[in-house]
Amino acid sequence: MPDGADHCEATVRRVLHVSPYIHPAAGGPPVVVERWAEFVGDHGWRARVLSTPALATDGGRSLLAAAKDRYELLLVSSALDTLCGTGRANLRRLVQEADIVHLHTMWSPLNAIVASICRRIDKPYVVSPHGMLDPYSLGIKSLKKRVYLKMVESRTIRDAAGVLFTADDERDLAVAQIGRVPHPGVVALGADMPNASEEILRSRFQSTHPELADKKLIIFLGRLHPKKRPDVVIRAMRGVRAKIPDAALLMVGDGQHDYVDGLKQHSDSLGLRECVHFLGLLTGDEKWAALASSSVFALPSLQENFAIAVAEALHLGVPVLITDKINIWHEIVGAEAGMLLREAFLEDDLASHAVALLGDPRNCRDMGRRARALALRAYTWPASAQRLCAYYDTVLEWQRAACRGAVGA
Repeated sequence: MPDGADHCEATVRRVLHVSPYIHPAAGGPPVVVERWAEFVGDHGWRARVLSTPALATDGGRSLLAAAKDRYELLLVSSALDTLCGTGRANLRRLVQEADIVHLHTMWSPLNAIVASICRRIDKPYVVSPHGMLDPYSLGIKSLKKRVYLKMVESRTIRDAAGVLFTADDERDLAVAQIGRVPHPGVVALGADMPNASEEILRSRFQSTHPELADKKLIIFLGRLHPKKRPDVVIRAMRGVRAKIPDAALLMVGDGQHDYVDGLKQHSDSLGLRECVHFLGLLTGDEKWAALASSSVFALPSLQENFAIAVAEALHLGVPVLITDKINIWHEIVGAEAGMLLREAFLEDDLASHAVALLGDPRNCRDMGRRARALALRAYTWPASAQRLCAYYDTVLEWQRAACRGAVGA
């Protein structure tokens, strides 16, 4: 091998991402782990992902097949398997081979085990809470989480080389809840983009849904769950339709069967059956076609540490209506790429903002251009991976400086 190739190989650093789940049904964290694992290679890093087959019905075979040729995925059947014998030895080897370990989410025995191995062999690790340290998340099963936080996670955080957040608000909320965290960093996430042009996507959507071809569309895209308050968007349609009779709402996403049925019944009881369309979970081109055909994106969520769906809407030039519980709202409102929904006037604000945009196509297009510009500037996976690798480099330099200080002392 040429000398240059030897040098190049020697400079590649390795990160081990650890996540208790990697199945897409688990929501945002698996997407983040996958995209970072794919894109860090452009910045001198090689990624491995350690996870479990949780939520997979085939023992994880489909997860391994999906990761093939994209990133290296390793699965352990459960966190308990890593506590003894060969499993723990293999895990220790994986940690030793990494330059840095990146733990994703909280409340995971797997992460706690990996953190303990890192401490034992003095391997630096960073933690990404993915919004799980903010007041809303901590309030769910709060007693169990507070006990686990005190007994396990507080040490995981305290001994980390750094704690990485996706937005300033996520960092500030976490610090307010648990106190100081070591070397906090902020790396905004990215969003995927469609392969087809918006014109082609709109044409596809109109072919699939000809009854919506001449409608002015508002879209709710996400899990149908009380946290995201899809019921508020449905109720707001009464005010929208009073001013914009040809407006329609796309409900894109799935959820618990009983809850989704309740939303449909609620829509019918409000006399909105003809204008609220439940399209279910859409992926790939079908999802992009629905977004590209919409004029307004609405997400009155109670909590989102980033909300990748919002960034996707921005990329397609769709103005967003969001609450201040979505942690990138400052950036969006500051760039005039969307509008803020006030908590005390949620339904009224959603209706009035939607009417203002749907009733003024020029203003809607202008806001859409600003949305796209913001997304290209701040929310792409290559840029996110570049900032992530810079954070890793900084963390490793902090570690080296701390070691030099300890030796000097």
